[in-house]
Amino acid sequence: TILLSDMGLEPDIIIGDMDSIESDVMHVYHDRLLKYNVDKDYTDLELCIEYVIGSKYAELLIFGAIGLRADHSYVNVQLLTKCLENNIQAKIIDSLNIIQLINGDTSLHAKKGQLISIIPLTSTVSNISTKGLKYVLHNEDLRIGSSRGVSNVFLGDDASISFNDGLLLVILCRDK
Repeated sequence: TILLSDMGLEPDIIIGDMDSIESDVMHVYHDRLLKYNVDKDYTDLELCIEYVIGSKYAELLIFGAIGLRADHSYVNVQLLTKCLENNIQAKIIDSLNIIQLINGDTSLHAKKGQLISIIPLTSTVSNISTKGLKYVLHNEDLRIGSSRGVSNVFLGDDASISFNDGLLLVILCRDK
């Protein structure tokens, strides 16, 4: 919520066990809290995604999902699949990255020179072609465990990715 305030945004709702929220934030947003017990079967983000699915939102911007704990960060990225399966356009956003998951042809917009990585989330992503990026892929397959799609660069403001089968993480990133 501090990050949201810094960006001039207000949360519609705050969902979770509230184990890492400041008491003054809880006081300010007391009417927007959906509190769960600390002992639960799902992470706060998964509970949030279930809420979004049930509320029929089309878009979800996720802040604070990448942090110090690798287990939480990794599963938070994997939870993007649940959004995709429910036709929710979801992005994980932090100070250096915007992460989204795609399952087909996608147009992207960013500034010239923007770093982009495309990383397979399924065992193979088939027939990938890119346009508008420095390192072009032309009907190539990417397999999980390969770094082939890391650190590409936008040549202009627009780029596109097309492929036949699989799931790709698209990460717009910067070094600092």
